[in-house]
Amino acid sequence: MFEFELPGRSQITGRASTVSALVAAILWSTGASAADQSNAPAPARTAAGEGDSELQEVLVTAQRREQSVQDVSLSMEVLTQQDLKSRGVTDIGKLADSTPNMNFVTPYAMGNPNISIRGISIGQVFGPTAVSPVGVYYDDVYIGARSAQLGQMFDQERVEVLRGPQGTLFGRNTNAGAIDLYSRKPGDQFEADGSVTYGRFNERDVDGGVSIPVSDTLAVRVSGVMRNRDGWVTNINEDAPGTHHLDDVSNWGARALAVWKPSSDMSWTLNLHGNGSNSTTPVVYSDLNVNTFTGYKGAGLPWNEVSLSFAPQEVINAKGAYLTGNINFLGMTFTTISAFDHANYRDYIDFDGSPQMIAIDQSPNNVNEYSQEFRLASKSGPFDWVTGLYFYHEDLNLYQAQNPAFTDPIFAGEGLASNTNDGVSQISYNYAVFGDVRWAITDTFTLGIGARYTREVKQAHGFGSIQSPDAGPAFLPQYDLSKSDNWSAPTGRIVGEWRPIKGLLAYASASRGFKSGGFSADSTLEPYNPERDNTYEVGLKTTSFNQHLIANLALFYNDLTDLQTLVLVPNPLVPGDTEALTKNAASGKSKGAEIELDARDIAGWSFSASAGLLNTRYDQFQFLPFLSFAGHEFTNAPKFTTDSSAQYKFLLPGGSTFEPQVRITYRSHVWFDPHENLNPSRYGAGGYGVIDGNLPWRSSDGHWTLSLWGHNLADRHYITYTVGNEFLTAGAAVSFHGDPRTYGVSVAYATQ
Repeated sequence: MFEFELPGRSQITGRASTVSALVAAILWSTGASAADQSNAPAPARTAAGEGDSELQEVLVTAQRREQSVQDVSLSMEVLTQQDLKSRGVTDIGKLADSTPNMNFVTPYAMGNPNISIRGISIGQVFGPTAVSPVGVYYDDVYIGARSAQLGQMFDQERVEVLRGPQGTLFGRNTNAGAIDLYSRKPGDQFEADGSVTYGRFNERDVDGGVSIPVSDTLAVRVSGVMRNRDGWVTNINEDAPGTHHLDDVSNWGARALAVWKPSSDMSWTLNLHGNGSNSTTPVVYSDLNVNTFTGYKGAGLPWNEVSLSFAPQEVINAKGAYLTGNINFLGMTFTTISAFDHANYRDYIDFDGSPQMIAIDQSPNNVNEYSQEFRLASKSGPFDWVTGLYFYHEDLNLYQAQNPAFTDPIFAGEGLASNTNDGVSQISYNYAVFGDVRWAITDTFTLGIGARYTREVKQAHGFGSIQSPDAGPAFLPQYDLSKSDNWSAPTGRIVGEWRPIKGLLAYASASRGFKSGGFSADSTLEPYNPERDNTYEVGLKTTSFNQHLIANLALFYNDLTDLQTLVLVPNPLVPGDTEALTKNAASGKSKGAEIELDARDIAGWSFSASAGLLNTRYDQFQFLPFLSFAGHEFTNAPKFTTDSSAQYKFLLPGGSTFEPQVRITYRSHVWFDPHENLNPSRYGAGGYGVIDGNLPWRSSDGHWTLSLWGHNLADRHYITYTVGNEFLTAGAAVSFHGDPRTYGVSVAYATQ
């Protein structure tokens, strides 16, 4: 079942060696667990060399219960606050580098992230009305608007990445997995911490936080971050307005947390937060073909130069408030989470990547989200259960989405010049009831069963108009319509857990998830149904050698139906033309493995390694009546991903330490369009490896850290995304590129 097609003999040999070594370590660790039956709790996987000499236990709430990550019967990745700092993880894109079988691209700016877990992603169905199959949560609050998903990743206590459907406890839009980010909370003592960074391209980052115990029952934490960097891409078009240094970074975030504990049985947490971004991104490279309309080709330019008609811009402003309460009574815990989030997004993008005004996009939109969750949980005797109710409401408005086309003077008199003006508003309601119970049948075997029933209602209104010089200056209406629909779905999970000895967990599970239905954001507002995923997973988690070694293995098989994909259909407004619609046009399989190994304090050395193996195929995919993509691989689904690091700890005179670390990540070839075999260079990107380094010195009291760091030290040029379909970019085939070598120095201080 788990066959993998890895091109290239040398690549096969290298990858097979890596995987064989990791599997051998897991088997060895399994045997060692039997000999080392320590009563200490199972630790979490952390970055090599971080923390103390043994692996530290990290408690997670992936199953809405507090557990050690090594005691959770699903494949997951956990990064603690120290992990995030050591690896320089400041966004979900860098988080993906640390997570096997996770991929992340932002081809249409940070407001439209495309997250893939186990090969399941949003594919080419972009736009604010489309939802991701990977749910993003902040402090257990679902963030549906993709424009608001990335801005609050700072001052985190930990980040949990859950692979596979989370349809029971997390709900819809998690058929690929879920990412839950937890804010750092104030303690009962004064704490202050912060850091300052300066790096290449004039990078200036500042972050910090203060925790203040106001009284015996009230504590407050205030934190924030500012990140700035000059652009490393030069726009050589001298006639272009605005700055000529592109792909800069300018964003901020702030959060205030108040924790009130009036008694030992009650706690309330208020979370107020906001963030913003204003940058010249994304930068589009028209380097994959000669534009079929203009003859322009930008492939002769260096990889840090473009020739655009203007500087792209993306502006995001978001804010929100959460109130979480936990009340203990009669041996049970009642939890309530009330949440509000607002995001305002605006972009101005040169989609064709050329000096001509061909395909320009302005898509301002705003969204309001409200959610309420109630949970009741208890653990008594052999039973551990949780049940709850959930409500979610979203109000989305895409205001006056303008897509000027062929407005450059070179098209005058050719009948091509036109401006289109369209928009859509959508209101969503989601209701769910859920429950999950774990039954410890014996001392070594536990059975878990969970179920959720979800009902969703959506209402949409769309309009469109067109302006053409041949018809005068006025915009002529094309369509104005409203539609509504609703969907219901049961989801759930059953899992068996076997713990024959301390430090060893074996499990097998079957689960079902679904991604919400919706409306195609075009002139028809045609509804499409939910996407469904049945997943089967077996796994092994081991802890051995007195908490110095963990080794985990998971094998999975996903059966996906009603996949939401773009297809081409006749345009009802323009005879002889076509338009892209979202339809349930495909089904397919995703199967593979995740392997993780972490070894600590071996003669001063620490090592960490992980690998993801993935095989995906469409069983059916009718893109056009005469064109099928059956048998093709999924998009945004590299077959092989790996992350490995090594660190040595030097003890210096006076008690300080020097802990040099090197980290290597690799991603194999990936497709971004199912047309893959028509033109591989346009519809995909080759594999690449990135080498990072960090040279941290820590003071003897642990308060100060001085780090010299570098990213992409080999200065590898790599492509992060391509759009090879000329239909989407007005004759162009374009690409987006990764950052070149960066380096800098960071100084950090913490009272504890």
